[in-house]
Amino acid sequence: MLRRLSQFLFICGILILIKPLYFYSKGYVGQILLDHAWERTVQTRSPQLAWPWAETHPVGKIYFPKMDEFFTILDGTTTEALAFGPGHVEGTSYPGEAGNICIAGHRDSFFNNIQNLDIGDIIRIDYVDSQQLFQIENTRVVQPEDTRWLAPSDSTLLTLITCYPFNYIGDAPDRYIVRAGLVGP
Repeated sequence: MLRRLSQFLFICGILILIKPLYFYSKGYVGQILLDHAWERTVQTRSPQLAWPWAETHPVGKIYFPKMDEFFTILDGTTTEALAFGPGHVEGTSYPGEAGNICIAGHRDSFFNNIQNLDIGDIIRIDYVDSQQLFQIENTRVVQPEDTRWLAPSDSTLLTLITCYPFNYIGDAPDRYIVRAGLVGP
């Protein structure tokens, strides 16, 4: 009886570990495929899918020099898009355009390290034709209903959004906002 219970608990432990391992592995492999799709997008100057059944495509890359991290930005914030990378928020400016460029990402994967960014740090957005450099002006925690951060802007801004707190288990109650202003092409 004790032997069967220990075998059952061992199997349960393995199953509990498989789900997060699958989640992070899928994101890692997805970013590799998305990087290739982004390279093809730049070469052809037209959106390229990372795999035939993909429901989204790359629209840019985001680079955090402080942490030396690159991520491919996907078009949209659907569940599928955010499982594979940060997503461009619908209705906001695209990378390379003037206005408020909003990008959302999961706090427990691609945007986990934005908590380590400080005011004055640089973020680079690459798009098909060139790149934009942004400098962080402020960070704040807001309620999910506070959507003014998505509003259009006359100046070119970058707004990063993720859930908060970063170490929360489950659906986090707040949002963490990083706002950066354009400082270079």
